[in-house]
Amino acid sequence: MNNTSGAECLKWSWGIAVATGVVLWLVLWVLSSWSFLGSLVVGILFGAIVGAVLTALMCREQSASAQASATTGRTTATPAAAAVPPAATPSPERPVSADADPEPASEPKMDRPPPSDSVGNTTELETETPNPVVEEVAAAADAAEAEALRASENAAAAESEASIASQIESDRAFDATTEQTEEAKGEAARAAEAAALARAEADAAAAAEEEAVAQANAASDAAQTIAASPPPEHMEGTRPAGLDAPRNGTADDLKRIKGVGPKMEQLCNSLGFYHFDQIAAWTPDEVRWVDQNLKGFKGRVSRDAWVDQAQHLASGGETEFSRKVDDGSVY
Repeated sequence: MNNTSGAECLKWSWGIAVATGVVLWLVLWVLSSWSFLGSLVVGILFGAIVGAVLTALMCREQSASAQASATTGRTTATPAAAAVPPAATPSPERPVSADADPEPASEPKMDRPPPSDSVGNTTELETETPNPVVEEVAAAADAAEAEALRASENAAAAESEASIASQIESDRAFDATTEQTEEAKGEAARAAEAAALARAEADAAAAAEEEAVAQANAASDAAQTIAASPPPEHMEGTRPAGLDAPRNGTADDLKRIKGVGPKMEQLCNSLGFYHFDQIAAWTPDEVRWVDQNLKGFKGRVSRDAWVDQAQHLASGGETEFSRKVDDGSVY
């Protein structure tokens, strides 16, 4: 009967401890943002402590009271006669002389009763047999403490491994970020150099264009000034040799020369100029004569550099203006 009650107490104590540990684990993991492993270890430790405390407070006290009841039952079953000392047998009387002092009467010897406990129950001097319930509870408590210690050591090792892995991953991420940053800096530097070079080229091109425009404007102004002023007699030059008709019956497209439009082409043909090689062979005196004799277009030969353009076209080359004429984007 006592063994059954002790096992029942042990079951209830550790059942409460397990339930408490599970509740604490769920609270820490779900509500307090703890890690799964950390909250599990804390729950196991707390459950082991609660189980040991409940076992020590409840089950051992119950076992002690059961053992005391068993001892009391054994002592009450002892015969009452064992507690009563046997009556002393009177010794035979010896004759007493008149002169002798009377001997004091000896007190009867009585056996000392066995010791009794605080409630008056006689206890037997015997070795107590160990209670199996107490031993089972103690063994369970020791096993729980050992399990909690192993769980704590495992948790510490897991935390250490996790910390080392996190540090390694952090170092790798830092190295990768550093490499990417260096590459990005290199790309940015190369892009900046390319942008600076492009700006320099654009500035040089703009300056060259402005200079070309200025030179063209100056030449145009000079040509207009020369054309507007009446030349002296010695500046009229020499008339170039002309043709009565185009060679092989086909004239060159003089409109491919910049400054020669449809009307100017007809005027040149009327003066006997049909081919590029004719214009390319003009001397400065002949250019002056043509400039003075193009009615309504005086000075156009010098201003638009007909001779240079005609030399390119006569040799089979082309100019930017001639390509536009060939594409049909001018006339």
